[in-house]
Parts: sequence; C-alpha cells; structure tokens
Amino acid sequence: MTGTIRSIGPYSGSIHAETRRNVSFELSAVLSYDLAKLAVGQSVSFDLQGGGDSRAVNVVVQKPVQVTHSEISLRYMGFEQRGCTRSYRVDQVVPGQETKRFVVTADMVLSTRHHIGLQEGPALCMRSVAEQLDADGSREPLRQGSSLSDESMLAFLERQPVRAKSGRPKRNLSASWNKG
Repeated sequence: MTGTIRSIGPYSGSIHAETRRNVSFELSAVLSYDLAKLAVGQSVSFDLQGGGDSRAVNVVVQKPVQVTHSEISLRYMGFEQRGCTRSYRVDQVVPGQETKRFVVTADMVLSTRHHIGLQEGPALCMRSVAEQLDADGSREPLRQGSSLSDESMLAFLERQPVRAKSGRPKRNLSASWNKG
C-alpha cells in the first residue's frame, strides 16, 4: 500500500493510507536507511500486519520521480475509420506514470486534398500530439481528443522533403491551399 506520513512521535507514527484510512506504525517498522528521511507529508509504501488493529510494517520512503523530457515517449497504437474520418490513437508513455491516450481525428478528404498519403497519417498525428505537449510546459495533455486542420496538414507538408524523381508529383503548397 501507499500513503503519506501524517504524524511522527518518539516511538511511533501515523500514515494516511491511499484507502483514506489512518494506519499506525512503530519507528522500528521503518527500514533503517529511510529513518533519517522520514518526515510529515512524506510519501511511503508499506505492508499491513494483520489483525483488527492493523499496523504498518516495512515502511519505505518513496523517492520522488524525476522525469526528463527524453524519458517521455509517444507510441502509435493504430487507427479506426468511420466513413471519411480516421481516428489515430497515440499513447504518451512516461516512466512511473499512467499511460495517457490521445485520439487525433483526420478528415480523409483533407488528406486527399493535400496529397497526404495514408502512411503519413501516423507521423502527422504524433507530431500534432508532440506539439500539443510542447505548447504546455507541464507536459500534461491539453486535451485527449483533437482534429487535424488544414493548417496542421500544411505545416506538416512544409517540413517534408520534396521528391522530384519518385514518380509522385511535386507538392505545390500554394495550389493545395487554393483548392479548398
């Protein structure tokens, strides 16, 4: 179980458990190397020793999780299509935290208009989610459902190299923009 130290006395203390119940513990139940770090408000994990008056044993101070930008990753998880709308699923994975799911919808008519291939959809959606996360300094998702717009598709195309001899026509962004 986990909880927060509520009080500490000379020989014992109290933990406010995640189950919203207060559990007592003896200082001898705290792992010796964590005793010096024990403080009111500190997050701890513990086991319950049975009986009607349960006591916490094996109390361990939880170290705060420091997440760097490089540890945050986005994972493409597939898509669903209904009519002309494709919904791409992208997961934000942060070590030690719950995975967050984003759904980015794309109108296939816009994709066709801007000559965005089906295989480019996942990269476009992942870039859209990354930009949402970068716009929010706390790394929390702004919203978990969003749609690709004309502007986001054009911005994506501007970053892509133009392939002159690939058999595909060169992208003319001004012509794509004027067709809409």
